Amino acid sequence: MPSVVPGHRAGTPSQTIENTVLRIGGAHRADGATACEELVSSTTSKVTYAGNGVTTAFAVPFNFFQASDLQVIERTVATGAESTKALTTDYTVAGGSGGTGTVTAVSAPASSVQWTIKRVLPRTQGMDLTPNDPFPANTVEESHDRAVMLVQELKEQLSRTLKFPTTDSTSLSANLPSSVERASRYLAFGSDGSPVATAGTTSTIVTSAFGNSLIDDPDAATARTTLGLGTAATKNTGASTGQVPLAETVFGKQTVWIPATALIPRTTNGCSQSTTESATNKVMAATMDFDQSTQQFAQFQISLPKSWNEGTVTAQFVWVANTGTGNVIWRIAGVAMSDGDAFDVAFGTAVSVTDALIATGDIHISAETGAITIAGTLAAGDEVVLQIDRDAANGSDTLTASARLLGIRLFFTTDTGVDS
Repeated sequence: MPSVVPGHRAGTPSQTIENTVLRIGGAHRADGATACEELVSSTTSKVTYAGNGVTTAFAVPFNFFQASDLQVIERTVATGAESTKALTTDYTVAGGSGGTGTVTAVSAPASSVQWTIKRVLPRTQGMDLTPNDPFPANTVEESHDRAVMLVQELKEQLSRTLKFPTTDSTSLSANLPSSVERASRYLAFGSDGSPVATAGTTSTIVTSAFGNSLIDDPDAATARTTLGLGTAATKNTGASTGQVPLAETVFGKQTVWIPATALIPRTTNGCSQSTTESATNKVMAATMDFDQSTQQFAQFQISLPKSWNEGTVTAQFVWVANTGTGNVIWRIAGVAMSDGDAFDVAFGTAVSVTDALIATGDIHISAETGAITIAGTLAAGDEVVLQIDRDAANGSDTLTASARLLGIRLFFTTDTGVDS
Protein backbone atom coordinates (compact mmCIF):
# COMPACT_ATOMS: atom_id res chain seq x y z
CA MET A 1 0.00 0.00 0.00
CA PRO A 2 1.40 3.41 -0.82
CA SER A 3 1.53 5.83 2.07
CA VAL A 4 -1.32 8.32 2.40
CA VAL A 5 -0.74 11.86 3.62
CA PRO A 6 -3.34 12.78 6.25
CA GLY A 7 -6.21 14.67 4.64
CA HIS A 8 -5.34 13.33 1.15
CA ARG A 9 -6.40 10.31 -0.85
CA ALA A 10 -3.69 8.21 -2.37
CA GLY A 11 -2.58 9.70 -5.67
CA THR A 12 -5.09 12.56 -5.58
CA PRO A 13 -5.15 16.26 -4.73
CA SER A 14 -6.91 17.17 -1.47
CA GLN A 15 -10.70 17.51 -1.74
CA THR A 16 -12.29 20.85 -0.82
CA ILE A 17 -15.87 22.09 -0.95
CA GLU A 18 -15.17 24.80 -3.50
CA ASN A 19 -12.62 23.23 -5.86
CA THR A 20 -13.38 21.03 -8.83
CA VAL A 21 -11.11 17.99 -8.86
CA LEU A 22 -11.03 14.44 -10.25
CA ARG A 23 -9.69 11.31 -8.71
CA ILE A 24 -6.91 10.50 -11.09
CA GLY A 25 -4.97 7.75 -9.31
CA GLY A 26 -7.69 5.91 -7.53
CA ALA A 27 -7.91 4.87 -3.90
CA HIS A 28 -6.80 1.34 -3.13
CA ARG A 29 -9.40 -0.91 -1.60
CA ALA A 30 -8.80 -3.99 0.55
CA ASP A 31 -9.53 -6.29 -2.37
CA GLY A 32 -6.77 -4.67 -4.41
CA ALA A 33 -9.16 -2.94 -6.81
CA THR A 34 -8.93 0.75 -7.52
CA ALA A 35 -11.95 3.08 -7.28
CA CYS A 36 -11.83 5.65 -10.04
CA GLU A 37 -14.75 7.99 -9.42
CA GLU A 38 -15.48 11.70 -9.67
CA LEU A 39 -15.31 13.84 -6.61
CA VAL A 40 -18.03 16.41 -5.88
CA SER A 41 -16.99 18.45 -8.89
CA SER A 42 -19.31 21.48 -8.66
CA THR A 43 -20.63 23.77 -5.96
CA THR A 44 -23.97 23.86 -7.81
CA SER A 45 -26.87 22.09 -6.13
CA LYS A 46 -29.81 23.24 -8.24
CA VAL A 47 -30.62 24.13 -11.84
CA THR A 48 -33.64 25.80 -13.50
CA TYR A 49 -35.07 25.19 -16.96
CA ALA A 50 -37.77 27.09 -18.88
CA GLY A 51 -40.48 24.87 -20.32
CA ASN A 52 -41.31 25.01 -24.03
CA GLY A 53 -43.99 22.35 -24.36
CA VAL A 54 -41.60 20.05 -26.26
CA THR A 55 -38.50 19.25 -24.19
CA THR A 56 -38.86 16.45 -21.63
CA ALA A 57 -35.22 15.58 -20.75
CA PHE A 58 -33.39 17.94 -18.36
CA ALA A 59 -29.74 17.42 -17.45
CA VAL A 60 -28.79 17.32 -13.77
CA PRO A 61 -25.29 18.85 -13.80
CA PHE A 62 -24.48 18.12 -10.15
CA ASN A 63 -23.79 14.85 -8.36
CA PHE A 64 -26.47 12.87 -6.54
CA PHE A 65 -26.87 9.31 -5.38
CA GLN A 66 -30.45 8.19 -6.00
CA ALA A 67 -33.67 9.48 -7.52
CA SER A 68 -35.12 10.46 -4.15
CA ASP A 69 -32.19 12.85 -3.63
CA LEU A 70 -33.76 15.20 -6.20
CA GLN A 71 -36.70 17.53 -5.80
CA VAL A 72 -38.48 19.07 -8.81
CA ILE A 73 -40.43 22.32 -8.30
CA GLU A 74 -42.65 23.80 -11.01
CA ARG A 75 -43.09 27.59 -11.00
CA THR A 76 -45.80 29.40 -12.97
CA VAL A 77 -43.98 32.32 -14.60
CA ALA A 78 -46.92 34.72 -14.62
CA THR A 79 -47.91 34.33 -10.95
CA GLY A 80 -44.86 32.87 -9.22
CA ALA A 81 -46.98 30.02 -7.82
CA GLU A 82 -44.93 26.91 -7.02
CA SER A 83 -45.81 23.22 -6.78
CA THR A 84 -43.61 20.21 -6.03
CA LYS A 85 -43.74 17.50 -8.70
CA ALA A 86 -44.00 13.82 -7.79
CA LEU A 87 -41.33 11.25 -8.67
CA THR A 88 -42.65 8.63 -11.12
CA THR A 89 -46.00 10.40 -11.50
CA ASP A 90 -44.54 13.57 -13.03
CA TYR A 91 -40.94 12.63 -13.83
CA THR A 92 -38.35 9.86 -13.76
CA VAL A 93 -34.65 10.02 -12.93
CA ALA A 94 -31.65 8.40 -14.61
CA GLY A 95 -28.03 8.50 -13.43
CA GLY A 96 -26.85 9.42 -9.96
CA SER A 97 -24.86 6.90 -7.92
CA GLY A 98 -22.52 9.74 -7.05
CA GLY A 99 -22.51 11.27 -10.52
CA THR A 100 -24.73 13.49 -12.64
CA GLY A 101 -27.90 12.40 -14.41
CA THR A 102 -31.12 13.32 -16.14
CA VAL A 103 -34.66 14.17 -15.07
CA THR A 104 -37.25 13.20 -17.69
CA ALA A 105 -40.72 14.71 -17.51
CA VAL A 106 -43.71 12.46 -18.12
CA SER A 107 -45.28 15.40 -20.00
CA ALA A 108 -43.22 18.25 -21.43
CA PRO A 109 -43.49 21.36 -19.20
CA ALA A 110 -45.41 24.17 -20.95
CA SER A 111 -43.81 27.45 -21.94
CA SER A 112 -45.71 29.12 -19.10
CA VAL A 113 -43.73 27.31 -16.41
CA GLN A 114 -40.17 26.70 -15.19
CA TRP A 115 -38.77 23.53 -13.64
CA THR A 116 -36.18 23.85 -10.88
CA ILE A 117 -34.28 20.68 -10.01
CA LYS A 118 -32.47 20.73 -6.68
CA ARG A 119 -30.59 18.20 -4.60
CA VAL A 120 -32.17 17.42 -1.21
CA LEU A 121 -30.22 14.71 0.56
CA PRO A 122 -31.54 13.10 3.74
CA ARG A 123 -29.83 14.60 6.80
CA THR A 124 -28.50 11.21 7.94
CA GLN A 125 -25.12 9.45 8.24
CA GLY A 126 -25.31 5.77 7.34
CA MET A 127 -21.63 4.74 7.44
CA ASP A 128 -20.63 2.39 10.28
CA LEU A 129 -16.95 1.41 10.27
CA THR A 130 -15.86 -1.87 11.89
CA PRO A 131 -12.54 -1.72 13.82
CA ASN A 132 -9.63 -3.56 12.19
CA ASP A 133 -11.53 -4.25 8.95
CA PRO A 134 -9.84 -3.36 5.65
CA PHE A 135 -10.17 0.36 4.94
CA PRO A 136 -13.44 0.84 2.94
CA ALA A 137 -12.28 3.63 0.63
CA ASN A 138 -15.44 3.82 -1.46
CA THR A 139 -17.70 3.95 1.60
CA VAL A 140 -15.61 6.68 3.24
CA GLU A 141 -15.42 8.66 0.04
CA GLU A 142 -19.20 8.49 -0.43
CA SER A 143 -19.71 9.62 3.15
CA HIS A 144 -17.42 12.60 2.58
CA ASP A 145 -19.22 13.35 -0.68
CA ARG A 146 -22.54 13.35 1.11
CA ALA A 147 -21.23 15.74 3.74
CA VAL A 148 -19.95 18.13 1.08
CA MET A 149 -23.26 17.95 -0.78
CA LEU A 150 -25.19 18.70 2.40
CA VAL A 151 -22.97 21.71 3.06
CA GLN A 152 -23.66 22.92 -0.50
CA GLU A 153 -27.42 22.53 0.01
CA LEU A 154 -27.26 24.52 3.24
CA LYS A 155 -25.17 27.20 1.55
CA GLU A 156 -27.77 27.47 -1.27
CA GLN A 157 -30.56 27.85 1.28
CA LEU A 158 -28.63 30.38 3.36
CA SER A 159 -27.97 32.46 0.25
CA ARG A 160 -31.74 33.05 0.04
CA THR A 161 -32.21 34.10 3.66
CA LEU A 162 -32.17 37.55 5.27
CA LYS A 163 -28.74 38.24 6.72
CA PHE A 164 -27.11 41.14 8.50
CA PRO A 165 -24.30 42.75 6.47
CA THR A 166 -20.82 41.62 7.45
CA THR A 167 -19.95 45.13 8.65
CA ASP A 168 -22.93 45.39 11.03
CA SER A 169 -22.23 45.41 14.74
CA THR A 170 -21.92 41.95 16.32
CA SER A 171 -24.06 43.23 19.19
CA LEU A 172 -27.17 43.18 16.98
CA SER A 173 -29.64 40.45 17.84
CA ALA A 174 -30.91 38.41 14.91
CA ASN A 175 -33.51 36.70 17.09
CA LEU A 176 -37.15 37.40 16.26
CA PRO A 177 -39.48 38.43 19.09
CA SER A 178 -41.37 35.52 20.66
CA SER A 179 -44.47 34.13 18.99
CA VAL A 180 -46.58 35.85 21.67
CA GLU A 181 -44.98 39.24 20.97
CA ARG A 182 -45.21 39.00 17.18
CA ALA A 183 -48.70 37.46 16.91
CA SER A 184 -50.86 39.50 14.49
CA ARG A 185 -48.15 42.14 14.24
CA TYR A 186 -45.65 43.23 11.60
CA LEU A 187 -41.91 42.72 11.36
CA ALA A 188 -40.03 46.00 11.68
CA PHE A 189 -36.60 47.11 12.81
CA GLY A 190 -35.77 49.09 15.92
CA SER A 191 -33.49 52.11 16.22
CA ASP A 192 -30.42 49.85 16.38
CA GLY A 193 -31.49 47.76 13.37
CA SER A 194 -32.64 44.71 15.33
CA PRO A 195 -35.95 43.00 14.40
CA VAL A 196 -38.97 44.05 16.45
CA ALA A 197 -42.72 43.37 16.35
CA THR A 198 -44.45 46.62 15.52
CA ALA A 199 -47.92 47.45 16.82
CA GLY A 200 -50.87 46.67 14.59
CA THR A 201 -53.16 43.87 13.59
CA THR A 202 -53.60 41.73 10.50
CA SER A 203 -56.13 44.22 9.15
CA THR A 204 -54.26 47.47 9.76
CA ILE A 205 -50.74 48.77 9.38
CA VAL A 206 -49.82 51.32 11.99
CA THR A 207 -48.91 54.61 10.41
CA SER A 208 -50.51 58.05 10.41
CA ALA A 209 -54.29 58.33 10.36
CA PHE A 210 -54.07 59.53 6.77
CA GLY A 211 -51.79 56.64 5.83
CA ASN A 212 -54.30 54.16 7.24
CA SER A 213 -57.10 55.80 5.27
CA LEU A 214 -55.07 55.28 2.08
CA ILE A 215 -53.88 51.74 2.76
CA ASP A 216 -57.38 50.37 3.26
CA ASP A 217 -58.64 51.75 -0.07
CA PRO A 218 -59.90 48.79 -2.15
CA ASP A 219 -58.92 50.14 -5.58
CA ALA A 220 -57.00 52.83 -7.47
CA ALA A 221 -60.03 55.07 -7.99
CA THR A 222 -60.70 55.22 -4.24
CA ALA A 223 -57.01 55.86 -3.52
CA ARG A 224 -56.97 58.75 -5.99
CA THR A 225 -59.96 60.25 -4.23
CA THR A 226 -58.21 59.90 -0.86
CA LEU A 227 -55.14 61.63 -2.32
CA GLY A 228 -57.29 64.36 -3.83
CA LEU A 229 -56.26 63.48 -7.38
CA GLY A 230 -59.75 63.27 -8.85
CA THR A 231 -60.48 60.64 -11.45
CA ALA A 232 -56.99 60.10 -12.89
CA ALA A 233 -53.34 60.63 -12.16
CA THR A 234 -50.55 61.33 -14.64
CA LYS A 235 -50.42 59.46 -17.92
CA ASN A 236 -47.23 58.81 -19.87
CA THR A 237 -47.92 59.89 -23.45
CA GLY A 238 -44.86 58.14 -24.82
CA ALA A 239 -43.98 61.32 -26.69
CA SER A 240 -41.74 64.28 -25.99
CA THR A 241 -44.42 65.77 -23.79
CA GLY A 242 -43.78 63.02 -21.22
CA GLN A 243 -46.27 63.04 -18.38
CA VAL A 244 -49.63 64.73 -18.85
CA PRO A 245 -50.57 66.71 -15.70
CA LEU A 246 -53.16 65.45 -13.26
CA ALA A 247 -56.67 65.34 -14.67
CA GLU A 248 -57.94 67.93 -12.19
CA THR A 249 -55.51 70.45 -13.68
CA VAL A 250 -56.51 69.68 -17.29
CA PHE A 251 -60.19 68.83 -17.17
CA GLY A 252 -63.02 70.58 -15.36
CA LYS A 253 -64.22 74.13 -15.01
CA GLN A 254 -62.49 76.70 -17.24
CA THR A 255 -62.89 80.49 -17.64
CA VAL A 256 -62.79 82.77 -20.68
CA TRP A 257 -62.93 86.58 -20.50
CA ILE A 258 -65.25 88.36 -22.94
CA PRO A 259 -64.45 92.12 -22.99
CA ALA A 260 -67.13 94.68 -23.83
CA THR A 261 -65.34 95.38 -27.12
CA ALA A 262 -66.20 91.80 -28.21
CA LEU A 263 -69.92 92.50 -27.85
CA ILE A 264 -72.12 93.75 -30.70
CA PRO A 265 -75.17 95.87 -29.85
CA ARG A 266 -78.25 94.30 -31.34
CA THR A 267 -79.76 96.23 -34.28
CA THR A 268 -83.15 95.96 -32.59
CA ASN A 269 -83.14 97.47 -29.09
CA GLY A 270 -79.36 97.45 -28.91
CA CYS A 271 -77.38 98.97 -26.07
CA SER A 272 -74.98 101.85 -26.70
CA GLN A 273 -71.22 101.62 -27.03
CA SER A 274 -69.17 104.05 -24.99
CA THR A 275 -65.92 104.66 -23.16
CA THR A 276 -65.31 105.85 -19.63
CA GLU A 277 -62.34 107.53 -18.00
CA SER A 278 -61.59 107.62 -14.29
CA ALA A 279 -61.53 111.12 -12.85
CA THR A 280 -58.08 111.24 -11.26
CA ASN A 281 -55.78 108.65 -12.85
CA LYS A 282 -57.48 108.62 -16.28
CA VAL A 283 -57.97 104.84 -16.47
CA MET A 284 -59.84 104.11 -19.69
CA ALA A 285 -62.38 101.39 -20.41
CA ALA A 286 -64.70 100.53 -23.28
CA THR A 287 -68.23 99.79 -22.11
CA MET A 288 -71.62 98.60 -23.29
CA ASP A 289 -74.21 100.87 -21.62
CA PHE A 290 -77.63 99.48 -20.74
CA ASP A 291 -80.47 101.93 -20.03
CA GLN A 292 -82.46 101.87 -16.78
CA SER A 293 -85.87 102.14 -18.41
CA THR A 294 -85.62 100.38 -21.79
CA GLN A 295 -84.66 96.72 -22.25
CA GLN A 296 -81.55 96.66 -24.44
CA PHE A 297 -79.46 93.81 -25.88
CA ALA A 298 -75.92 92.95 -27.00
CA GLN A 299 -74.47 89.70 -28.26
CA PHE A 300 -71.15 87.97 -28.70
CA GLN A 301 -70.14 84.88 -30.65
CA ILE A 302 -67.58 82.38 -29.34
CA SER A 303 -66.21 79.10 -30.62
CA LEU A 304 -65.67 77.05 -27.47
CA PRO A 305 -62.89 74.43 -27.66
CA LYS A 306 -63.70 70.88 -28.72
CA SER A 307 -62.70 69.85 -25.20
CA TRP A 308 -65.90 71.56 -23.93
CA ASN A 309 -68.24 68.92 -22.62
CA GLU A 310 -71.22 70.48 -24.49
CA GLY A 311 -72.92 71.05 -21.16
CA THR A 312 -74.35 74.09 -19.39
CA VAL A 313 -72.27 77.25 -18.80
CA THR A 314 -72.38 80.06 -16.24
CA ALA A 315 -71.36 83.72 -16.26
CA GLN A 316 -70.34 86.69 -14.12
CA PHE A 317 -70.88 90.34 -15.11
CA VAL A 318 -68.22 93.01 -14.53
CA TRP A 319 -69.66 96.53 -14.63
CA VAL A 320 -69.55 100.09 -13.34
CA ALA A 321 -72.02 102.96 -12.87
CA ASN A 322 -71.08 106.60 -12.79
CA THR A 323 -74.25 107.70 -10.95
CA GLY A 324 -77.36 106.33 -9.26
CA THR A 325 -78.29 103.80 -6.57
CA GLY A 326 -80.03 100.42 -6.45
CA ASN A 327 -79.78 97.01 -8.10
CA VAL A 328 -79.21 95.90 -11.67
CA ILE A 329 -80.50 92.62 -13.11
CA TRP A 330 -78.29 91.08 -15.82
CA ARG A 331 -79.59 88.30 -18.06
CA ILE A 332 -77.87 85.93 -20.47
CA ALA A 333 -79.14 83.32 -22.97
CA GLY A 334 -77.38 81.18 -25.58
CA VAL A 335 -77.76 79.11 -28.71
CA ALA A 336 -75.31 76.80 -30.53
CA MET A 337 -75.03 76.16 -34.27
CA SER A 338 -73.28 73.28 -35.99
CA ASP A 339 -72.04 73.10 -39.55
CA GLY A 340 -75.08 73.30 -41.87
CA ASP A 341 -77.50 74.62 -39.21
CA ALA A 342 -79.70 77.64 -39.92
CA PHE A 343 -78.30 80.92 -38.62
CA ASP A 344 -81.70 82.27 -37.58
CA VAL A 345 -82.34 80.15 -34.46
CA ALA A 346 -84.00 80.83 -31.13
CA PHE A 347 -82.01 81.43 -27.94
CA GLY A 348 -82.44 79.26 -24.91
CA THR A 349 -84.04 80.39 -21.66
CA ALA A 350 -82.36 83.50 -20.23
CA VAL A 351 -80.78 83.17 -16.78
CA SER A 352 -80.52 86.24 -14.55
CA VAL A 353 -78.37 87.48 -11.67
CA THR A 354 -78.97 90.55 -9.51
CA ASP A 355 -76.10 92.78 -8.36
CA ALA A 356 -76.33 95.81 -6.06
CA LEU A 357 -74.46 99.05 -6.63
CA ILE A 358 -71.73 99.41 -4.02
CA ALA A 359 -70.51 102.87 -4.97
CA THR A 360 -70.36 104.87 -8.16
CA GLY A 361 -67.08 104.53 -9.98
CA ASP A 362 -66.30 101.15 -8.32
CA ILE A 363 -65.75 97.88 -10.18
CA HIS A 364 -68.63 95.48 -9.59
CA ILE A 365 -68.37 91.73 -10.11
CA SER A 366 -71.69 89.94 -9.90
CA ALA A 367 -72.31 86.54 -8.40
CA GLU A 368 -72.09 83.63 -10.81
CA THR A 369 -75.32 82.86 -12.62
CA GLY A 370 -77.11 79.57 -12.39
CA ALA A 371 -76.64 76.98 -15.16
CA ILE A 372 -77.31 78.39 -18.63
CA THR A 373 -78.73 75.78 -21.00
CA ILE A 374 -77.60 76.57 -24.53
CA ALA A 375 -80.26 75.91 -27.15
CA GLY A 376 -79.64 73.76 -30.22
CA THR A 377 -78.21 70.31 -30.77
CA LEU A 378 -74.80 70.66 -29.15
CA ALA A 379 -71.72 69.12 -30.75
CA ALA A 380 -67.97 69.56 -30.48
CA GLY A 381 -66.80 72.57 -32.48
CA ASP A 382 -70.16 74.41 -32.39
CA GLU A 383 -70.38 78.18 -32.76
CA VAL A 384 -72.11 79.60 -29.69
CA VAL A 385 -73.93 82.95 -29.63
CA LEU A 386 -74.73 84.48 -26.21
CA GLN A 387 -77.14 87.38 -25.77
CA ILE A 388 -76.89 89.85 -22.88
CA ASP A 389 -79.60 92.21 -21.68
CA ARG A 390 -80.56 94.27 -18.67
CA ASP A 391 -84.01 93.32 -17.34
CA ALA A 392 -85.10 96.96 -17.01
CA ALA A 393 -88.80 96.05 -16.95
CA ASN A 394 -88.32 93.95 -13.82
CA GLY A 395 -89.41 95.87 -10.74
CA SER A 396 -86.38 94.54 -8.87
CA ASP A 397 -84.04 96.35 -11.28
CA THR A 398 -83.84 99.64 -9.36
CA LEU A 399 -80.55 101.14 -10.53
CA THR A 400 -81.41 104.75 -11.45
CA ALA A 401 -78.71 105.08 -14.07
CA SER A 402 -77.13 103.22 -16.99
CA ALA A 403 -75.28 100.05 -16.08
CA ARG A 404 -72.00 100.11 -17.96
CA LEU A 405 -70.79 96.58 -18.78
CA LEU A 406 -67.00 96.10 -18.92
CA GLY A 407 -67.08 92.41 -19.80
CA ILE A 408 -68.25 88.92 -18.93
CA ARG A 409 -66.51 85.95 -17.32
CA LEU A 410 -67.83 82.84 -19.07
CA PHE A 411 -67.35 79.49 -17.30
CA PHE A 412 -67.51 76.15 -19.12
CA THR A 413 -66.39 72.58 -18.40
CA THR A 414 -63.88 70.47 -20.36
CA ASP A 415 -63.74 66.68 -20.32
CA THR A 416 -60.69 65.97 -22.50
CA GLY A 417 -57.19 67.36 -22.62
CA VAL A 418 -56.96 67.92 -26.36
CA ASP A 419 -59.06 69.43 -29.17
CA SER A 420 -58.38 66.70 -31.70
